Amino acid sequence: MPQSKEGKRYLRSALALAVAGAFAAMHPAWADVPELETNSDGAYINVTAGTGTGETQSVTGDAVSITNSGNAHALTLTGTGNTILIDGTESVSITANSQYAPISNFSGNPWAETPSSYSAGGTIDIESDGTITLSNTAGGNNQVIDIENGDSDTPLKLTVNGEKTAAQVVMTGNVLTQNEGTNTEINLTGTDSSLTGQVYAKDGAAITLNVDPKTGSTATVTGSGLADGTDSVMTVNANNAVLNGGYYALDGGTTTVTLTGNSVQTAPEKTSGFSAVHGSLPTREEESIFTCTSSSCVRVVISPATEIKAVIGSITEKNVAGGAMSGSSFTEITSLEPR
Repeated sequence: MPQSKEGKRYLRSALALAVAGAFAAMHPAWADVPELETNSDGAYINVTAGTGTGETQSVTGDAVSITNSGNAHALTLTGTGNTILIDGTESVSITANSQYAPISNFSGNPWAETPSSYSAGGTIDIESDGTITLSNTAGGNNQVIDIENGDSDTPLKLTVNGEKTAAQVVMTGNVLTQNEGTNTEINLTGTDSSLTGQVYAKDGAAITLNVDPKTGSTATVTGSGLADGTDSVMTVNANNAVLNGGYYALDGGTTTVTLTGNSVQTAPEKTSGFSAVHGSLPTREEESIFTCTSSSCVRVVISPATEIKAVIGSITEKNVAGGAMSGSSFTEITSLEPR
């Protein structure tokens, strides 16, 4: 029997609390969870999980708004194996206009100084049945999410709309997932959801982007993706979506893009920060899976379904158009049976 949204939410929350409780049992906490503070507009500011072990900070309500005050992240996962649960029934907004990413797991400004401390693993879970807005409006190369595990033996997981119940998800700013044991899952569901920014998986981290809008709607991702470093993994699953950008892999990373439904991927003339472009193919009505490693990209054609407008190639020193990148190979496999 299908489980209700409330049941799924209860199980996810119970699981997170159970994990936190297990950490607490093994490592007694030395600090309580900090009290939540608000600004004059009623928004929560500088939310953290404390410096202890196995702590849980919950921020819930109808409309949850979180921002930063001063030189700090709006939300920072701290300590060892701690959990931050954000659940706004009607909406969640986590925003900043700063060099400090709104969502992070370390203190300090990554662009100006060495971060002073990273969390050792832990969980950040952001959920809503309404609108989820995650934004850094400072522009440039500033991040909206920047998580970098400080202890590869303790998993670090960030989930945006893990229950896939959000009516809309709007994200503005780059997404960085870095170091072994670091994993991010982002689900763009509902109506007119979007992500505008570059997406990175670096140094053994993994990121999964699921783009699956409500029937009759479209979701858009504008910006490129990169899996950089040994065992770094980027997975993009797009159904009835528009991907405006290239997806690449370097130095032992792997990137896989699966396009289904009426998804379209467009080839930019220039990709900011990467100096690489796609070649182009005629429009095709097929489902395709692209898998890239640091030296080659393979396209597997599965069954009729999707319009494909790009070939994925590796990064080179200059822009190259009209085919696979210089120094890389492109293979198209068409002999597989339809699924």
